[in-house]
Amino acid sequence: MAKIIGEYHWLFFGLIKCAIMLGFFINAGGLLTIVERRQAAILQDRIGPNRAVVNVPGVVLKGLLATPPLLAAGLISAISYALWPPALV
Repeated sequence: MAKIIGEYHWLFFGLIKCAIMLGFFINAGGLLTIVERRQAAILQDRIGPNRAVVNVPGVVLKGLLATPPLLAAGLISAISYALWPPALV
């Protein structure tokens, strides 16, 4: 393993640099999105992204609204498991 890293050290360190840059830009993109939405809210004199809430009364109604997406996710995972079973290594 050390010999492979020694021969291809340029590739190894290049991949590490790419991973660091990717992590930085993904985080910067999320932060800049929040900043842009907040500035647009201030400019338009409206509620910003951190205070925009849809209040749903009652636990039962919240459960009814959350059940279909959960069932769909379970169905999708079951279908994908049936079509493409995991390979045994």
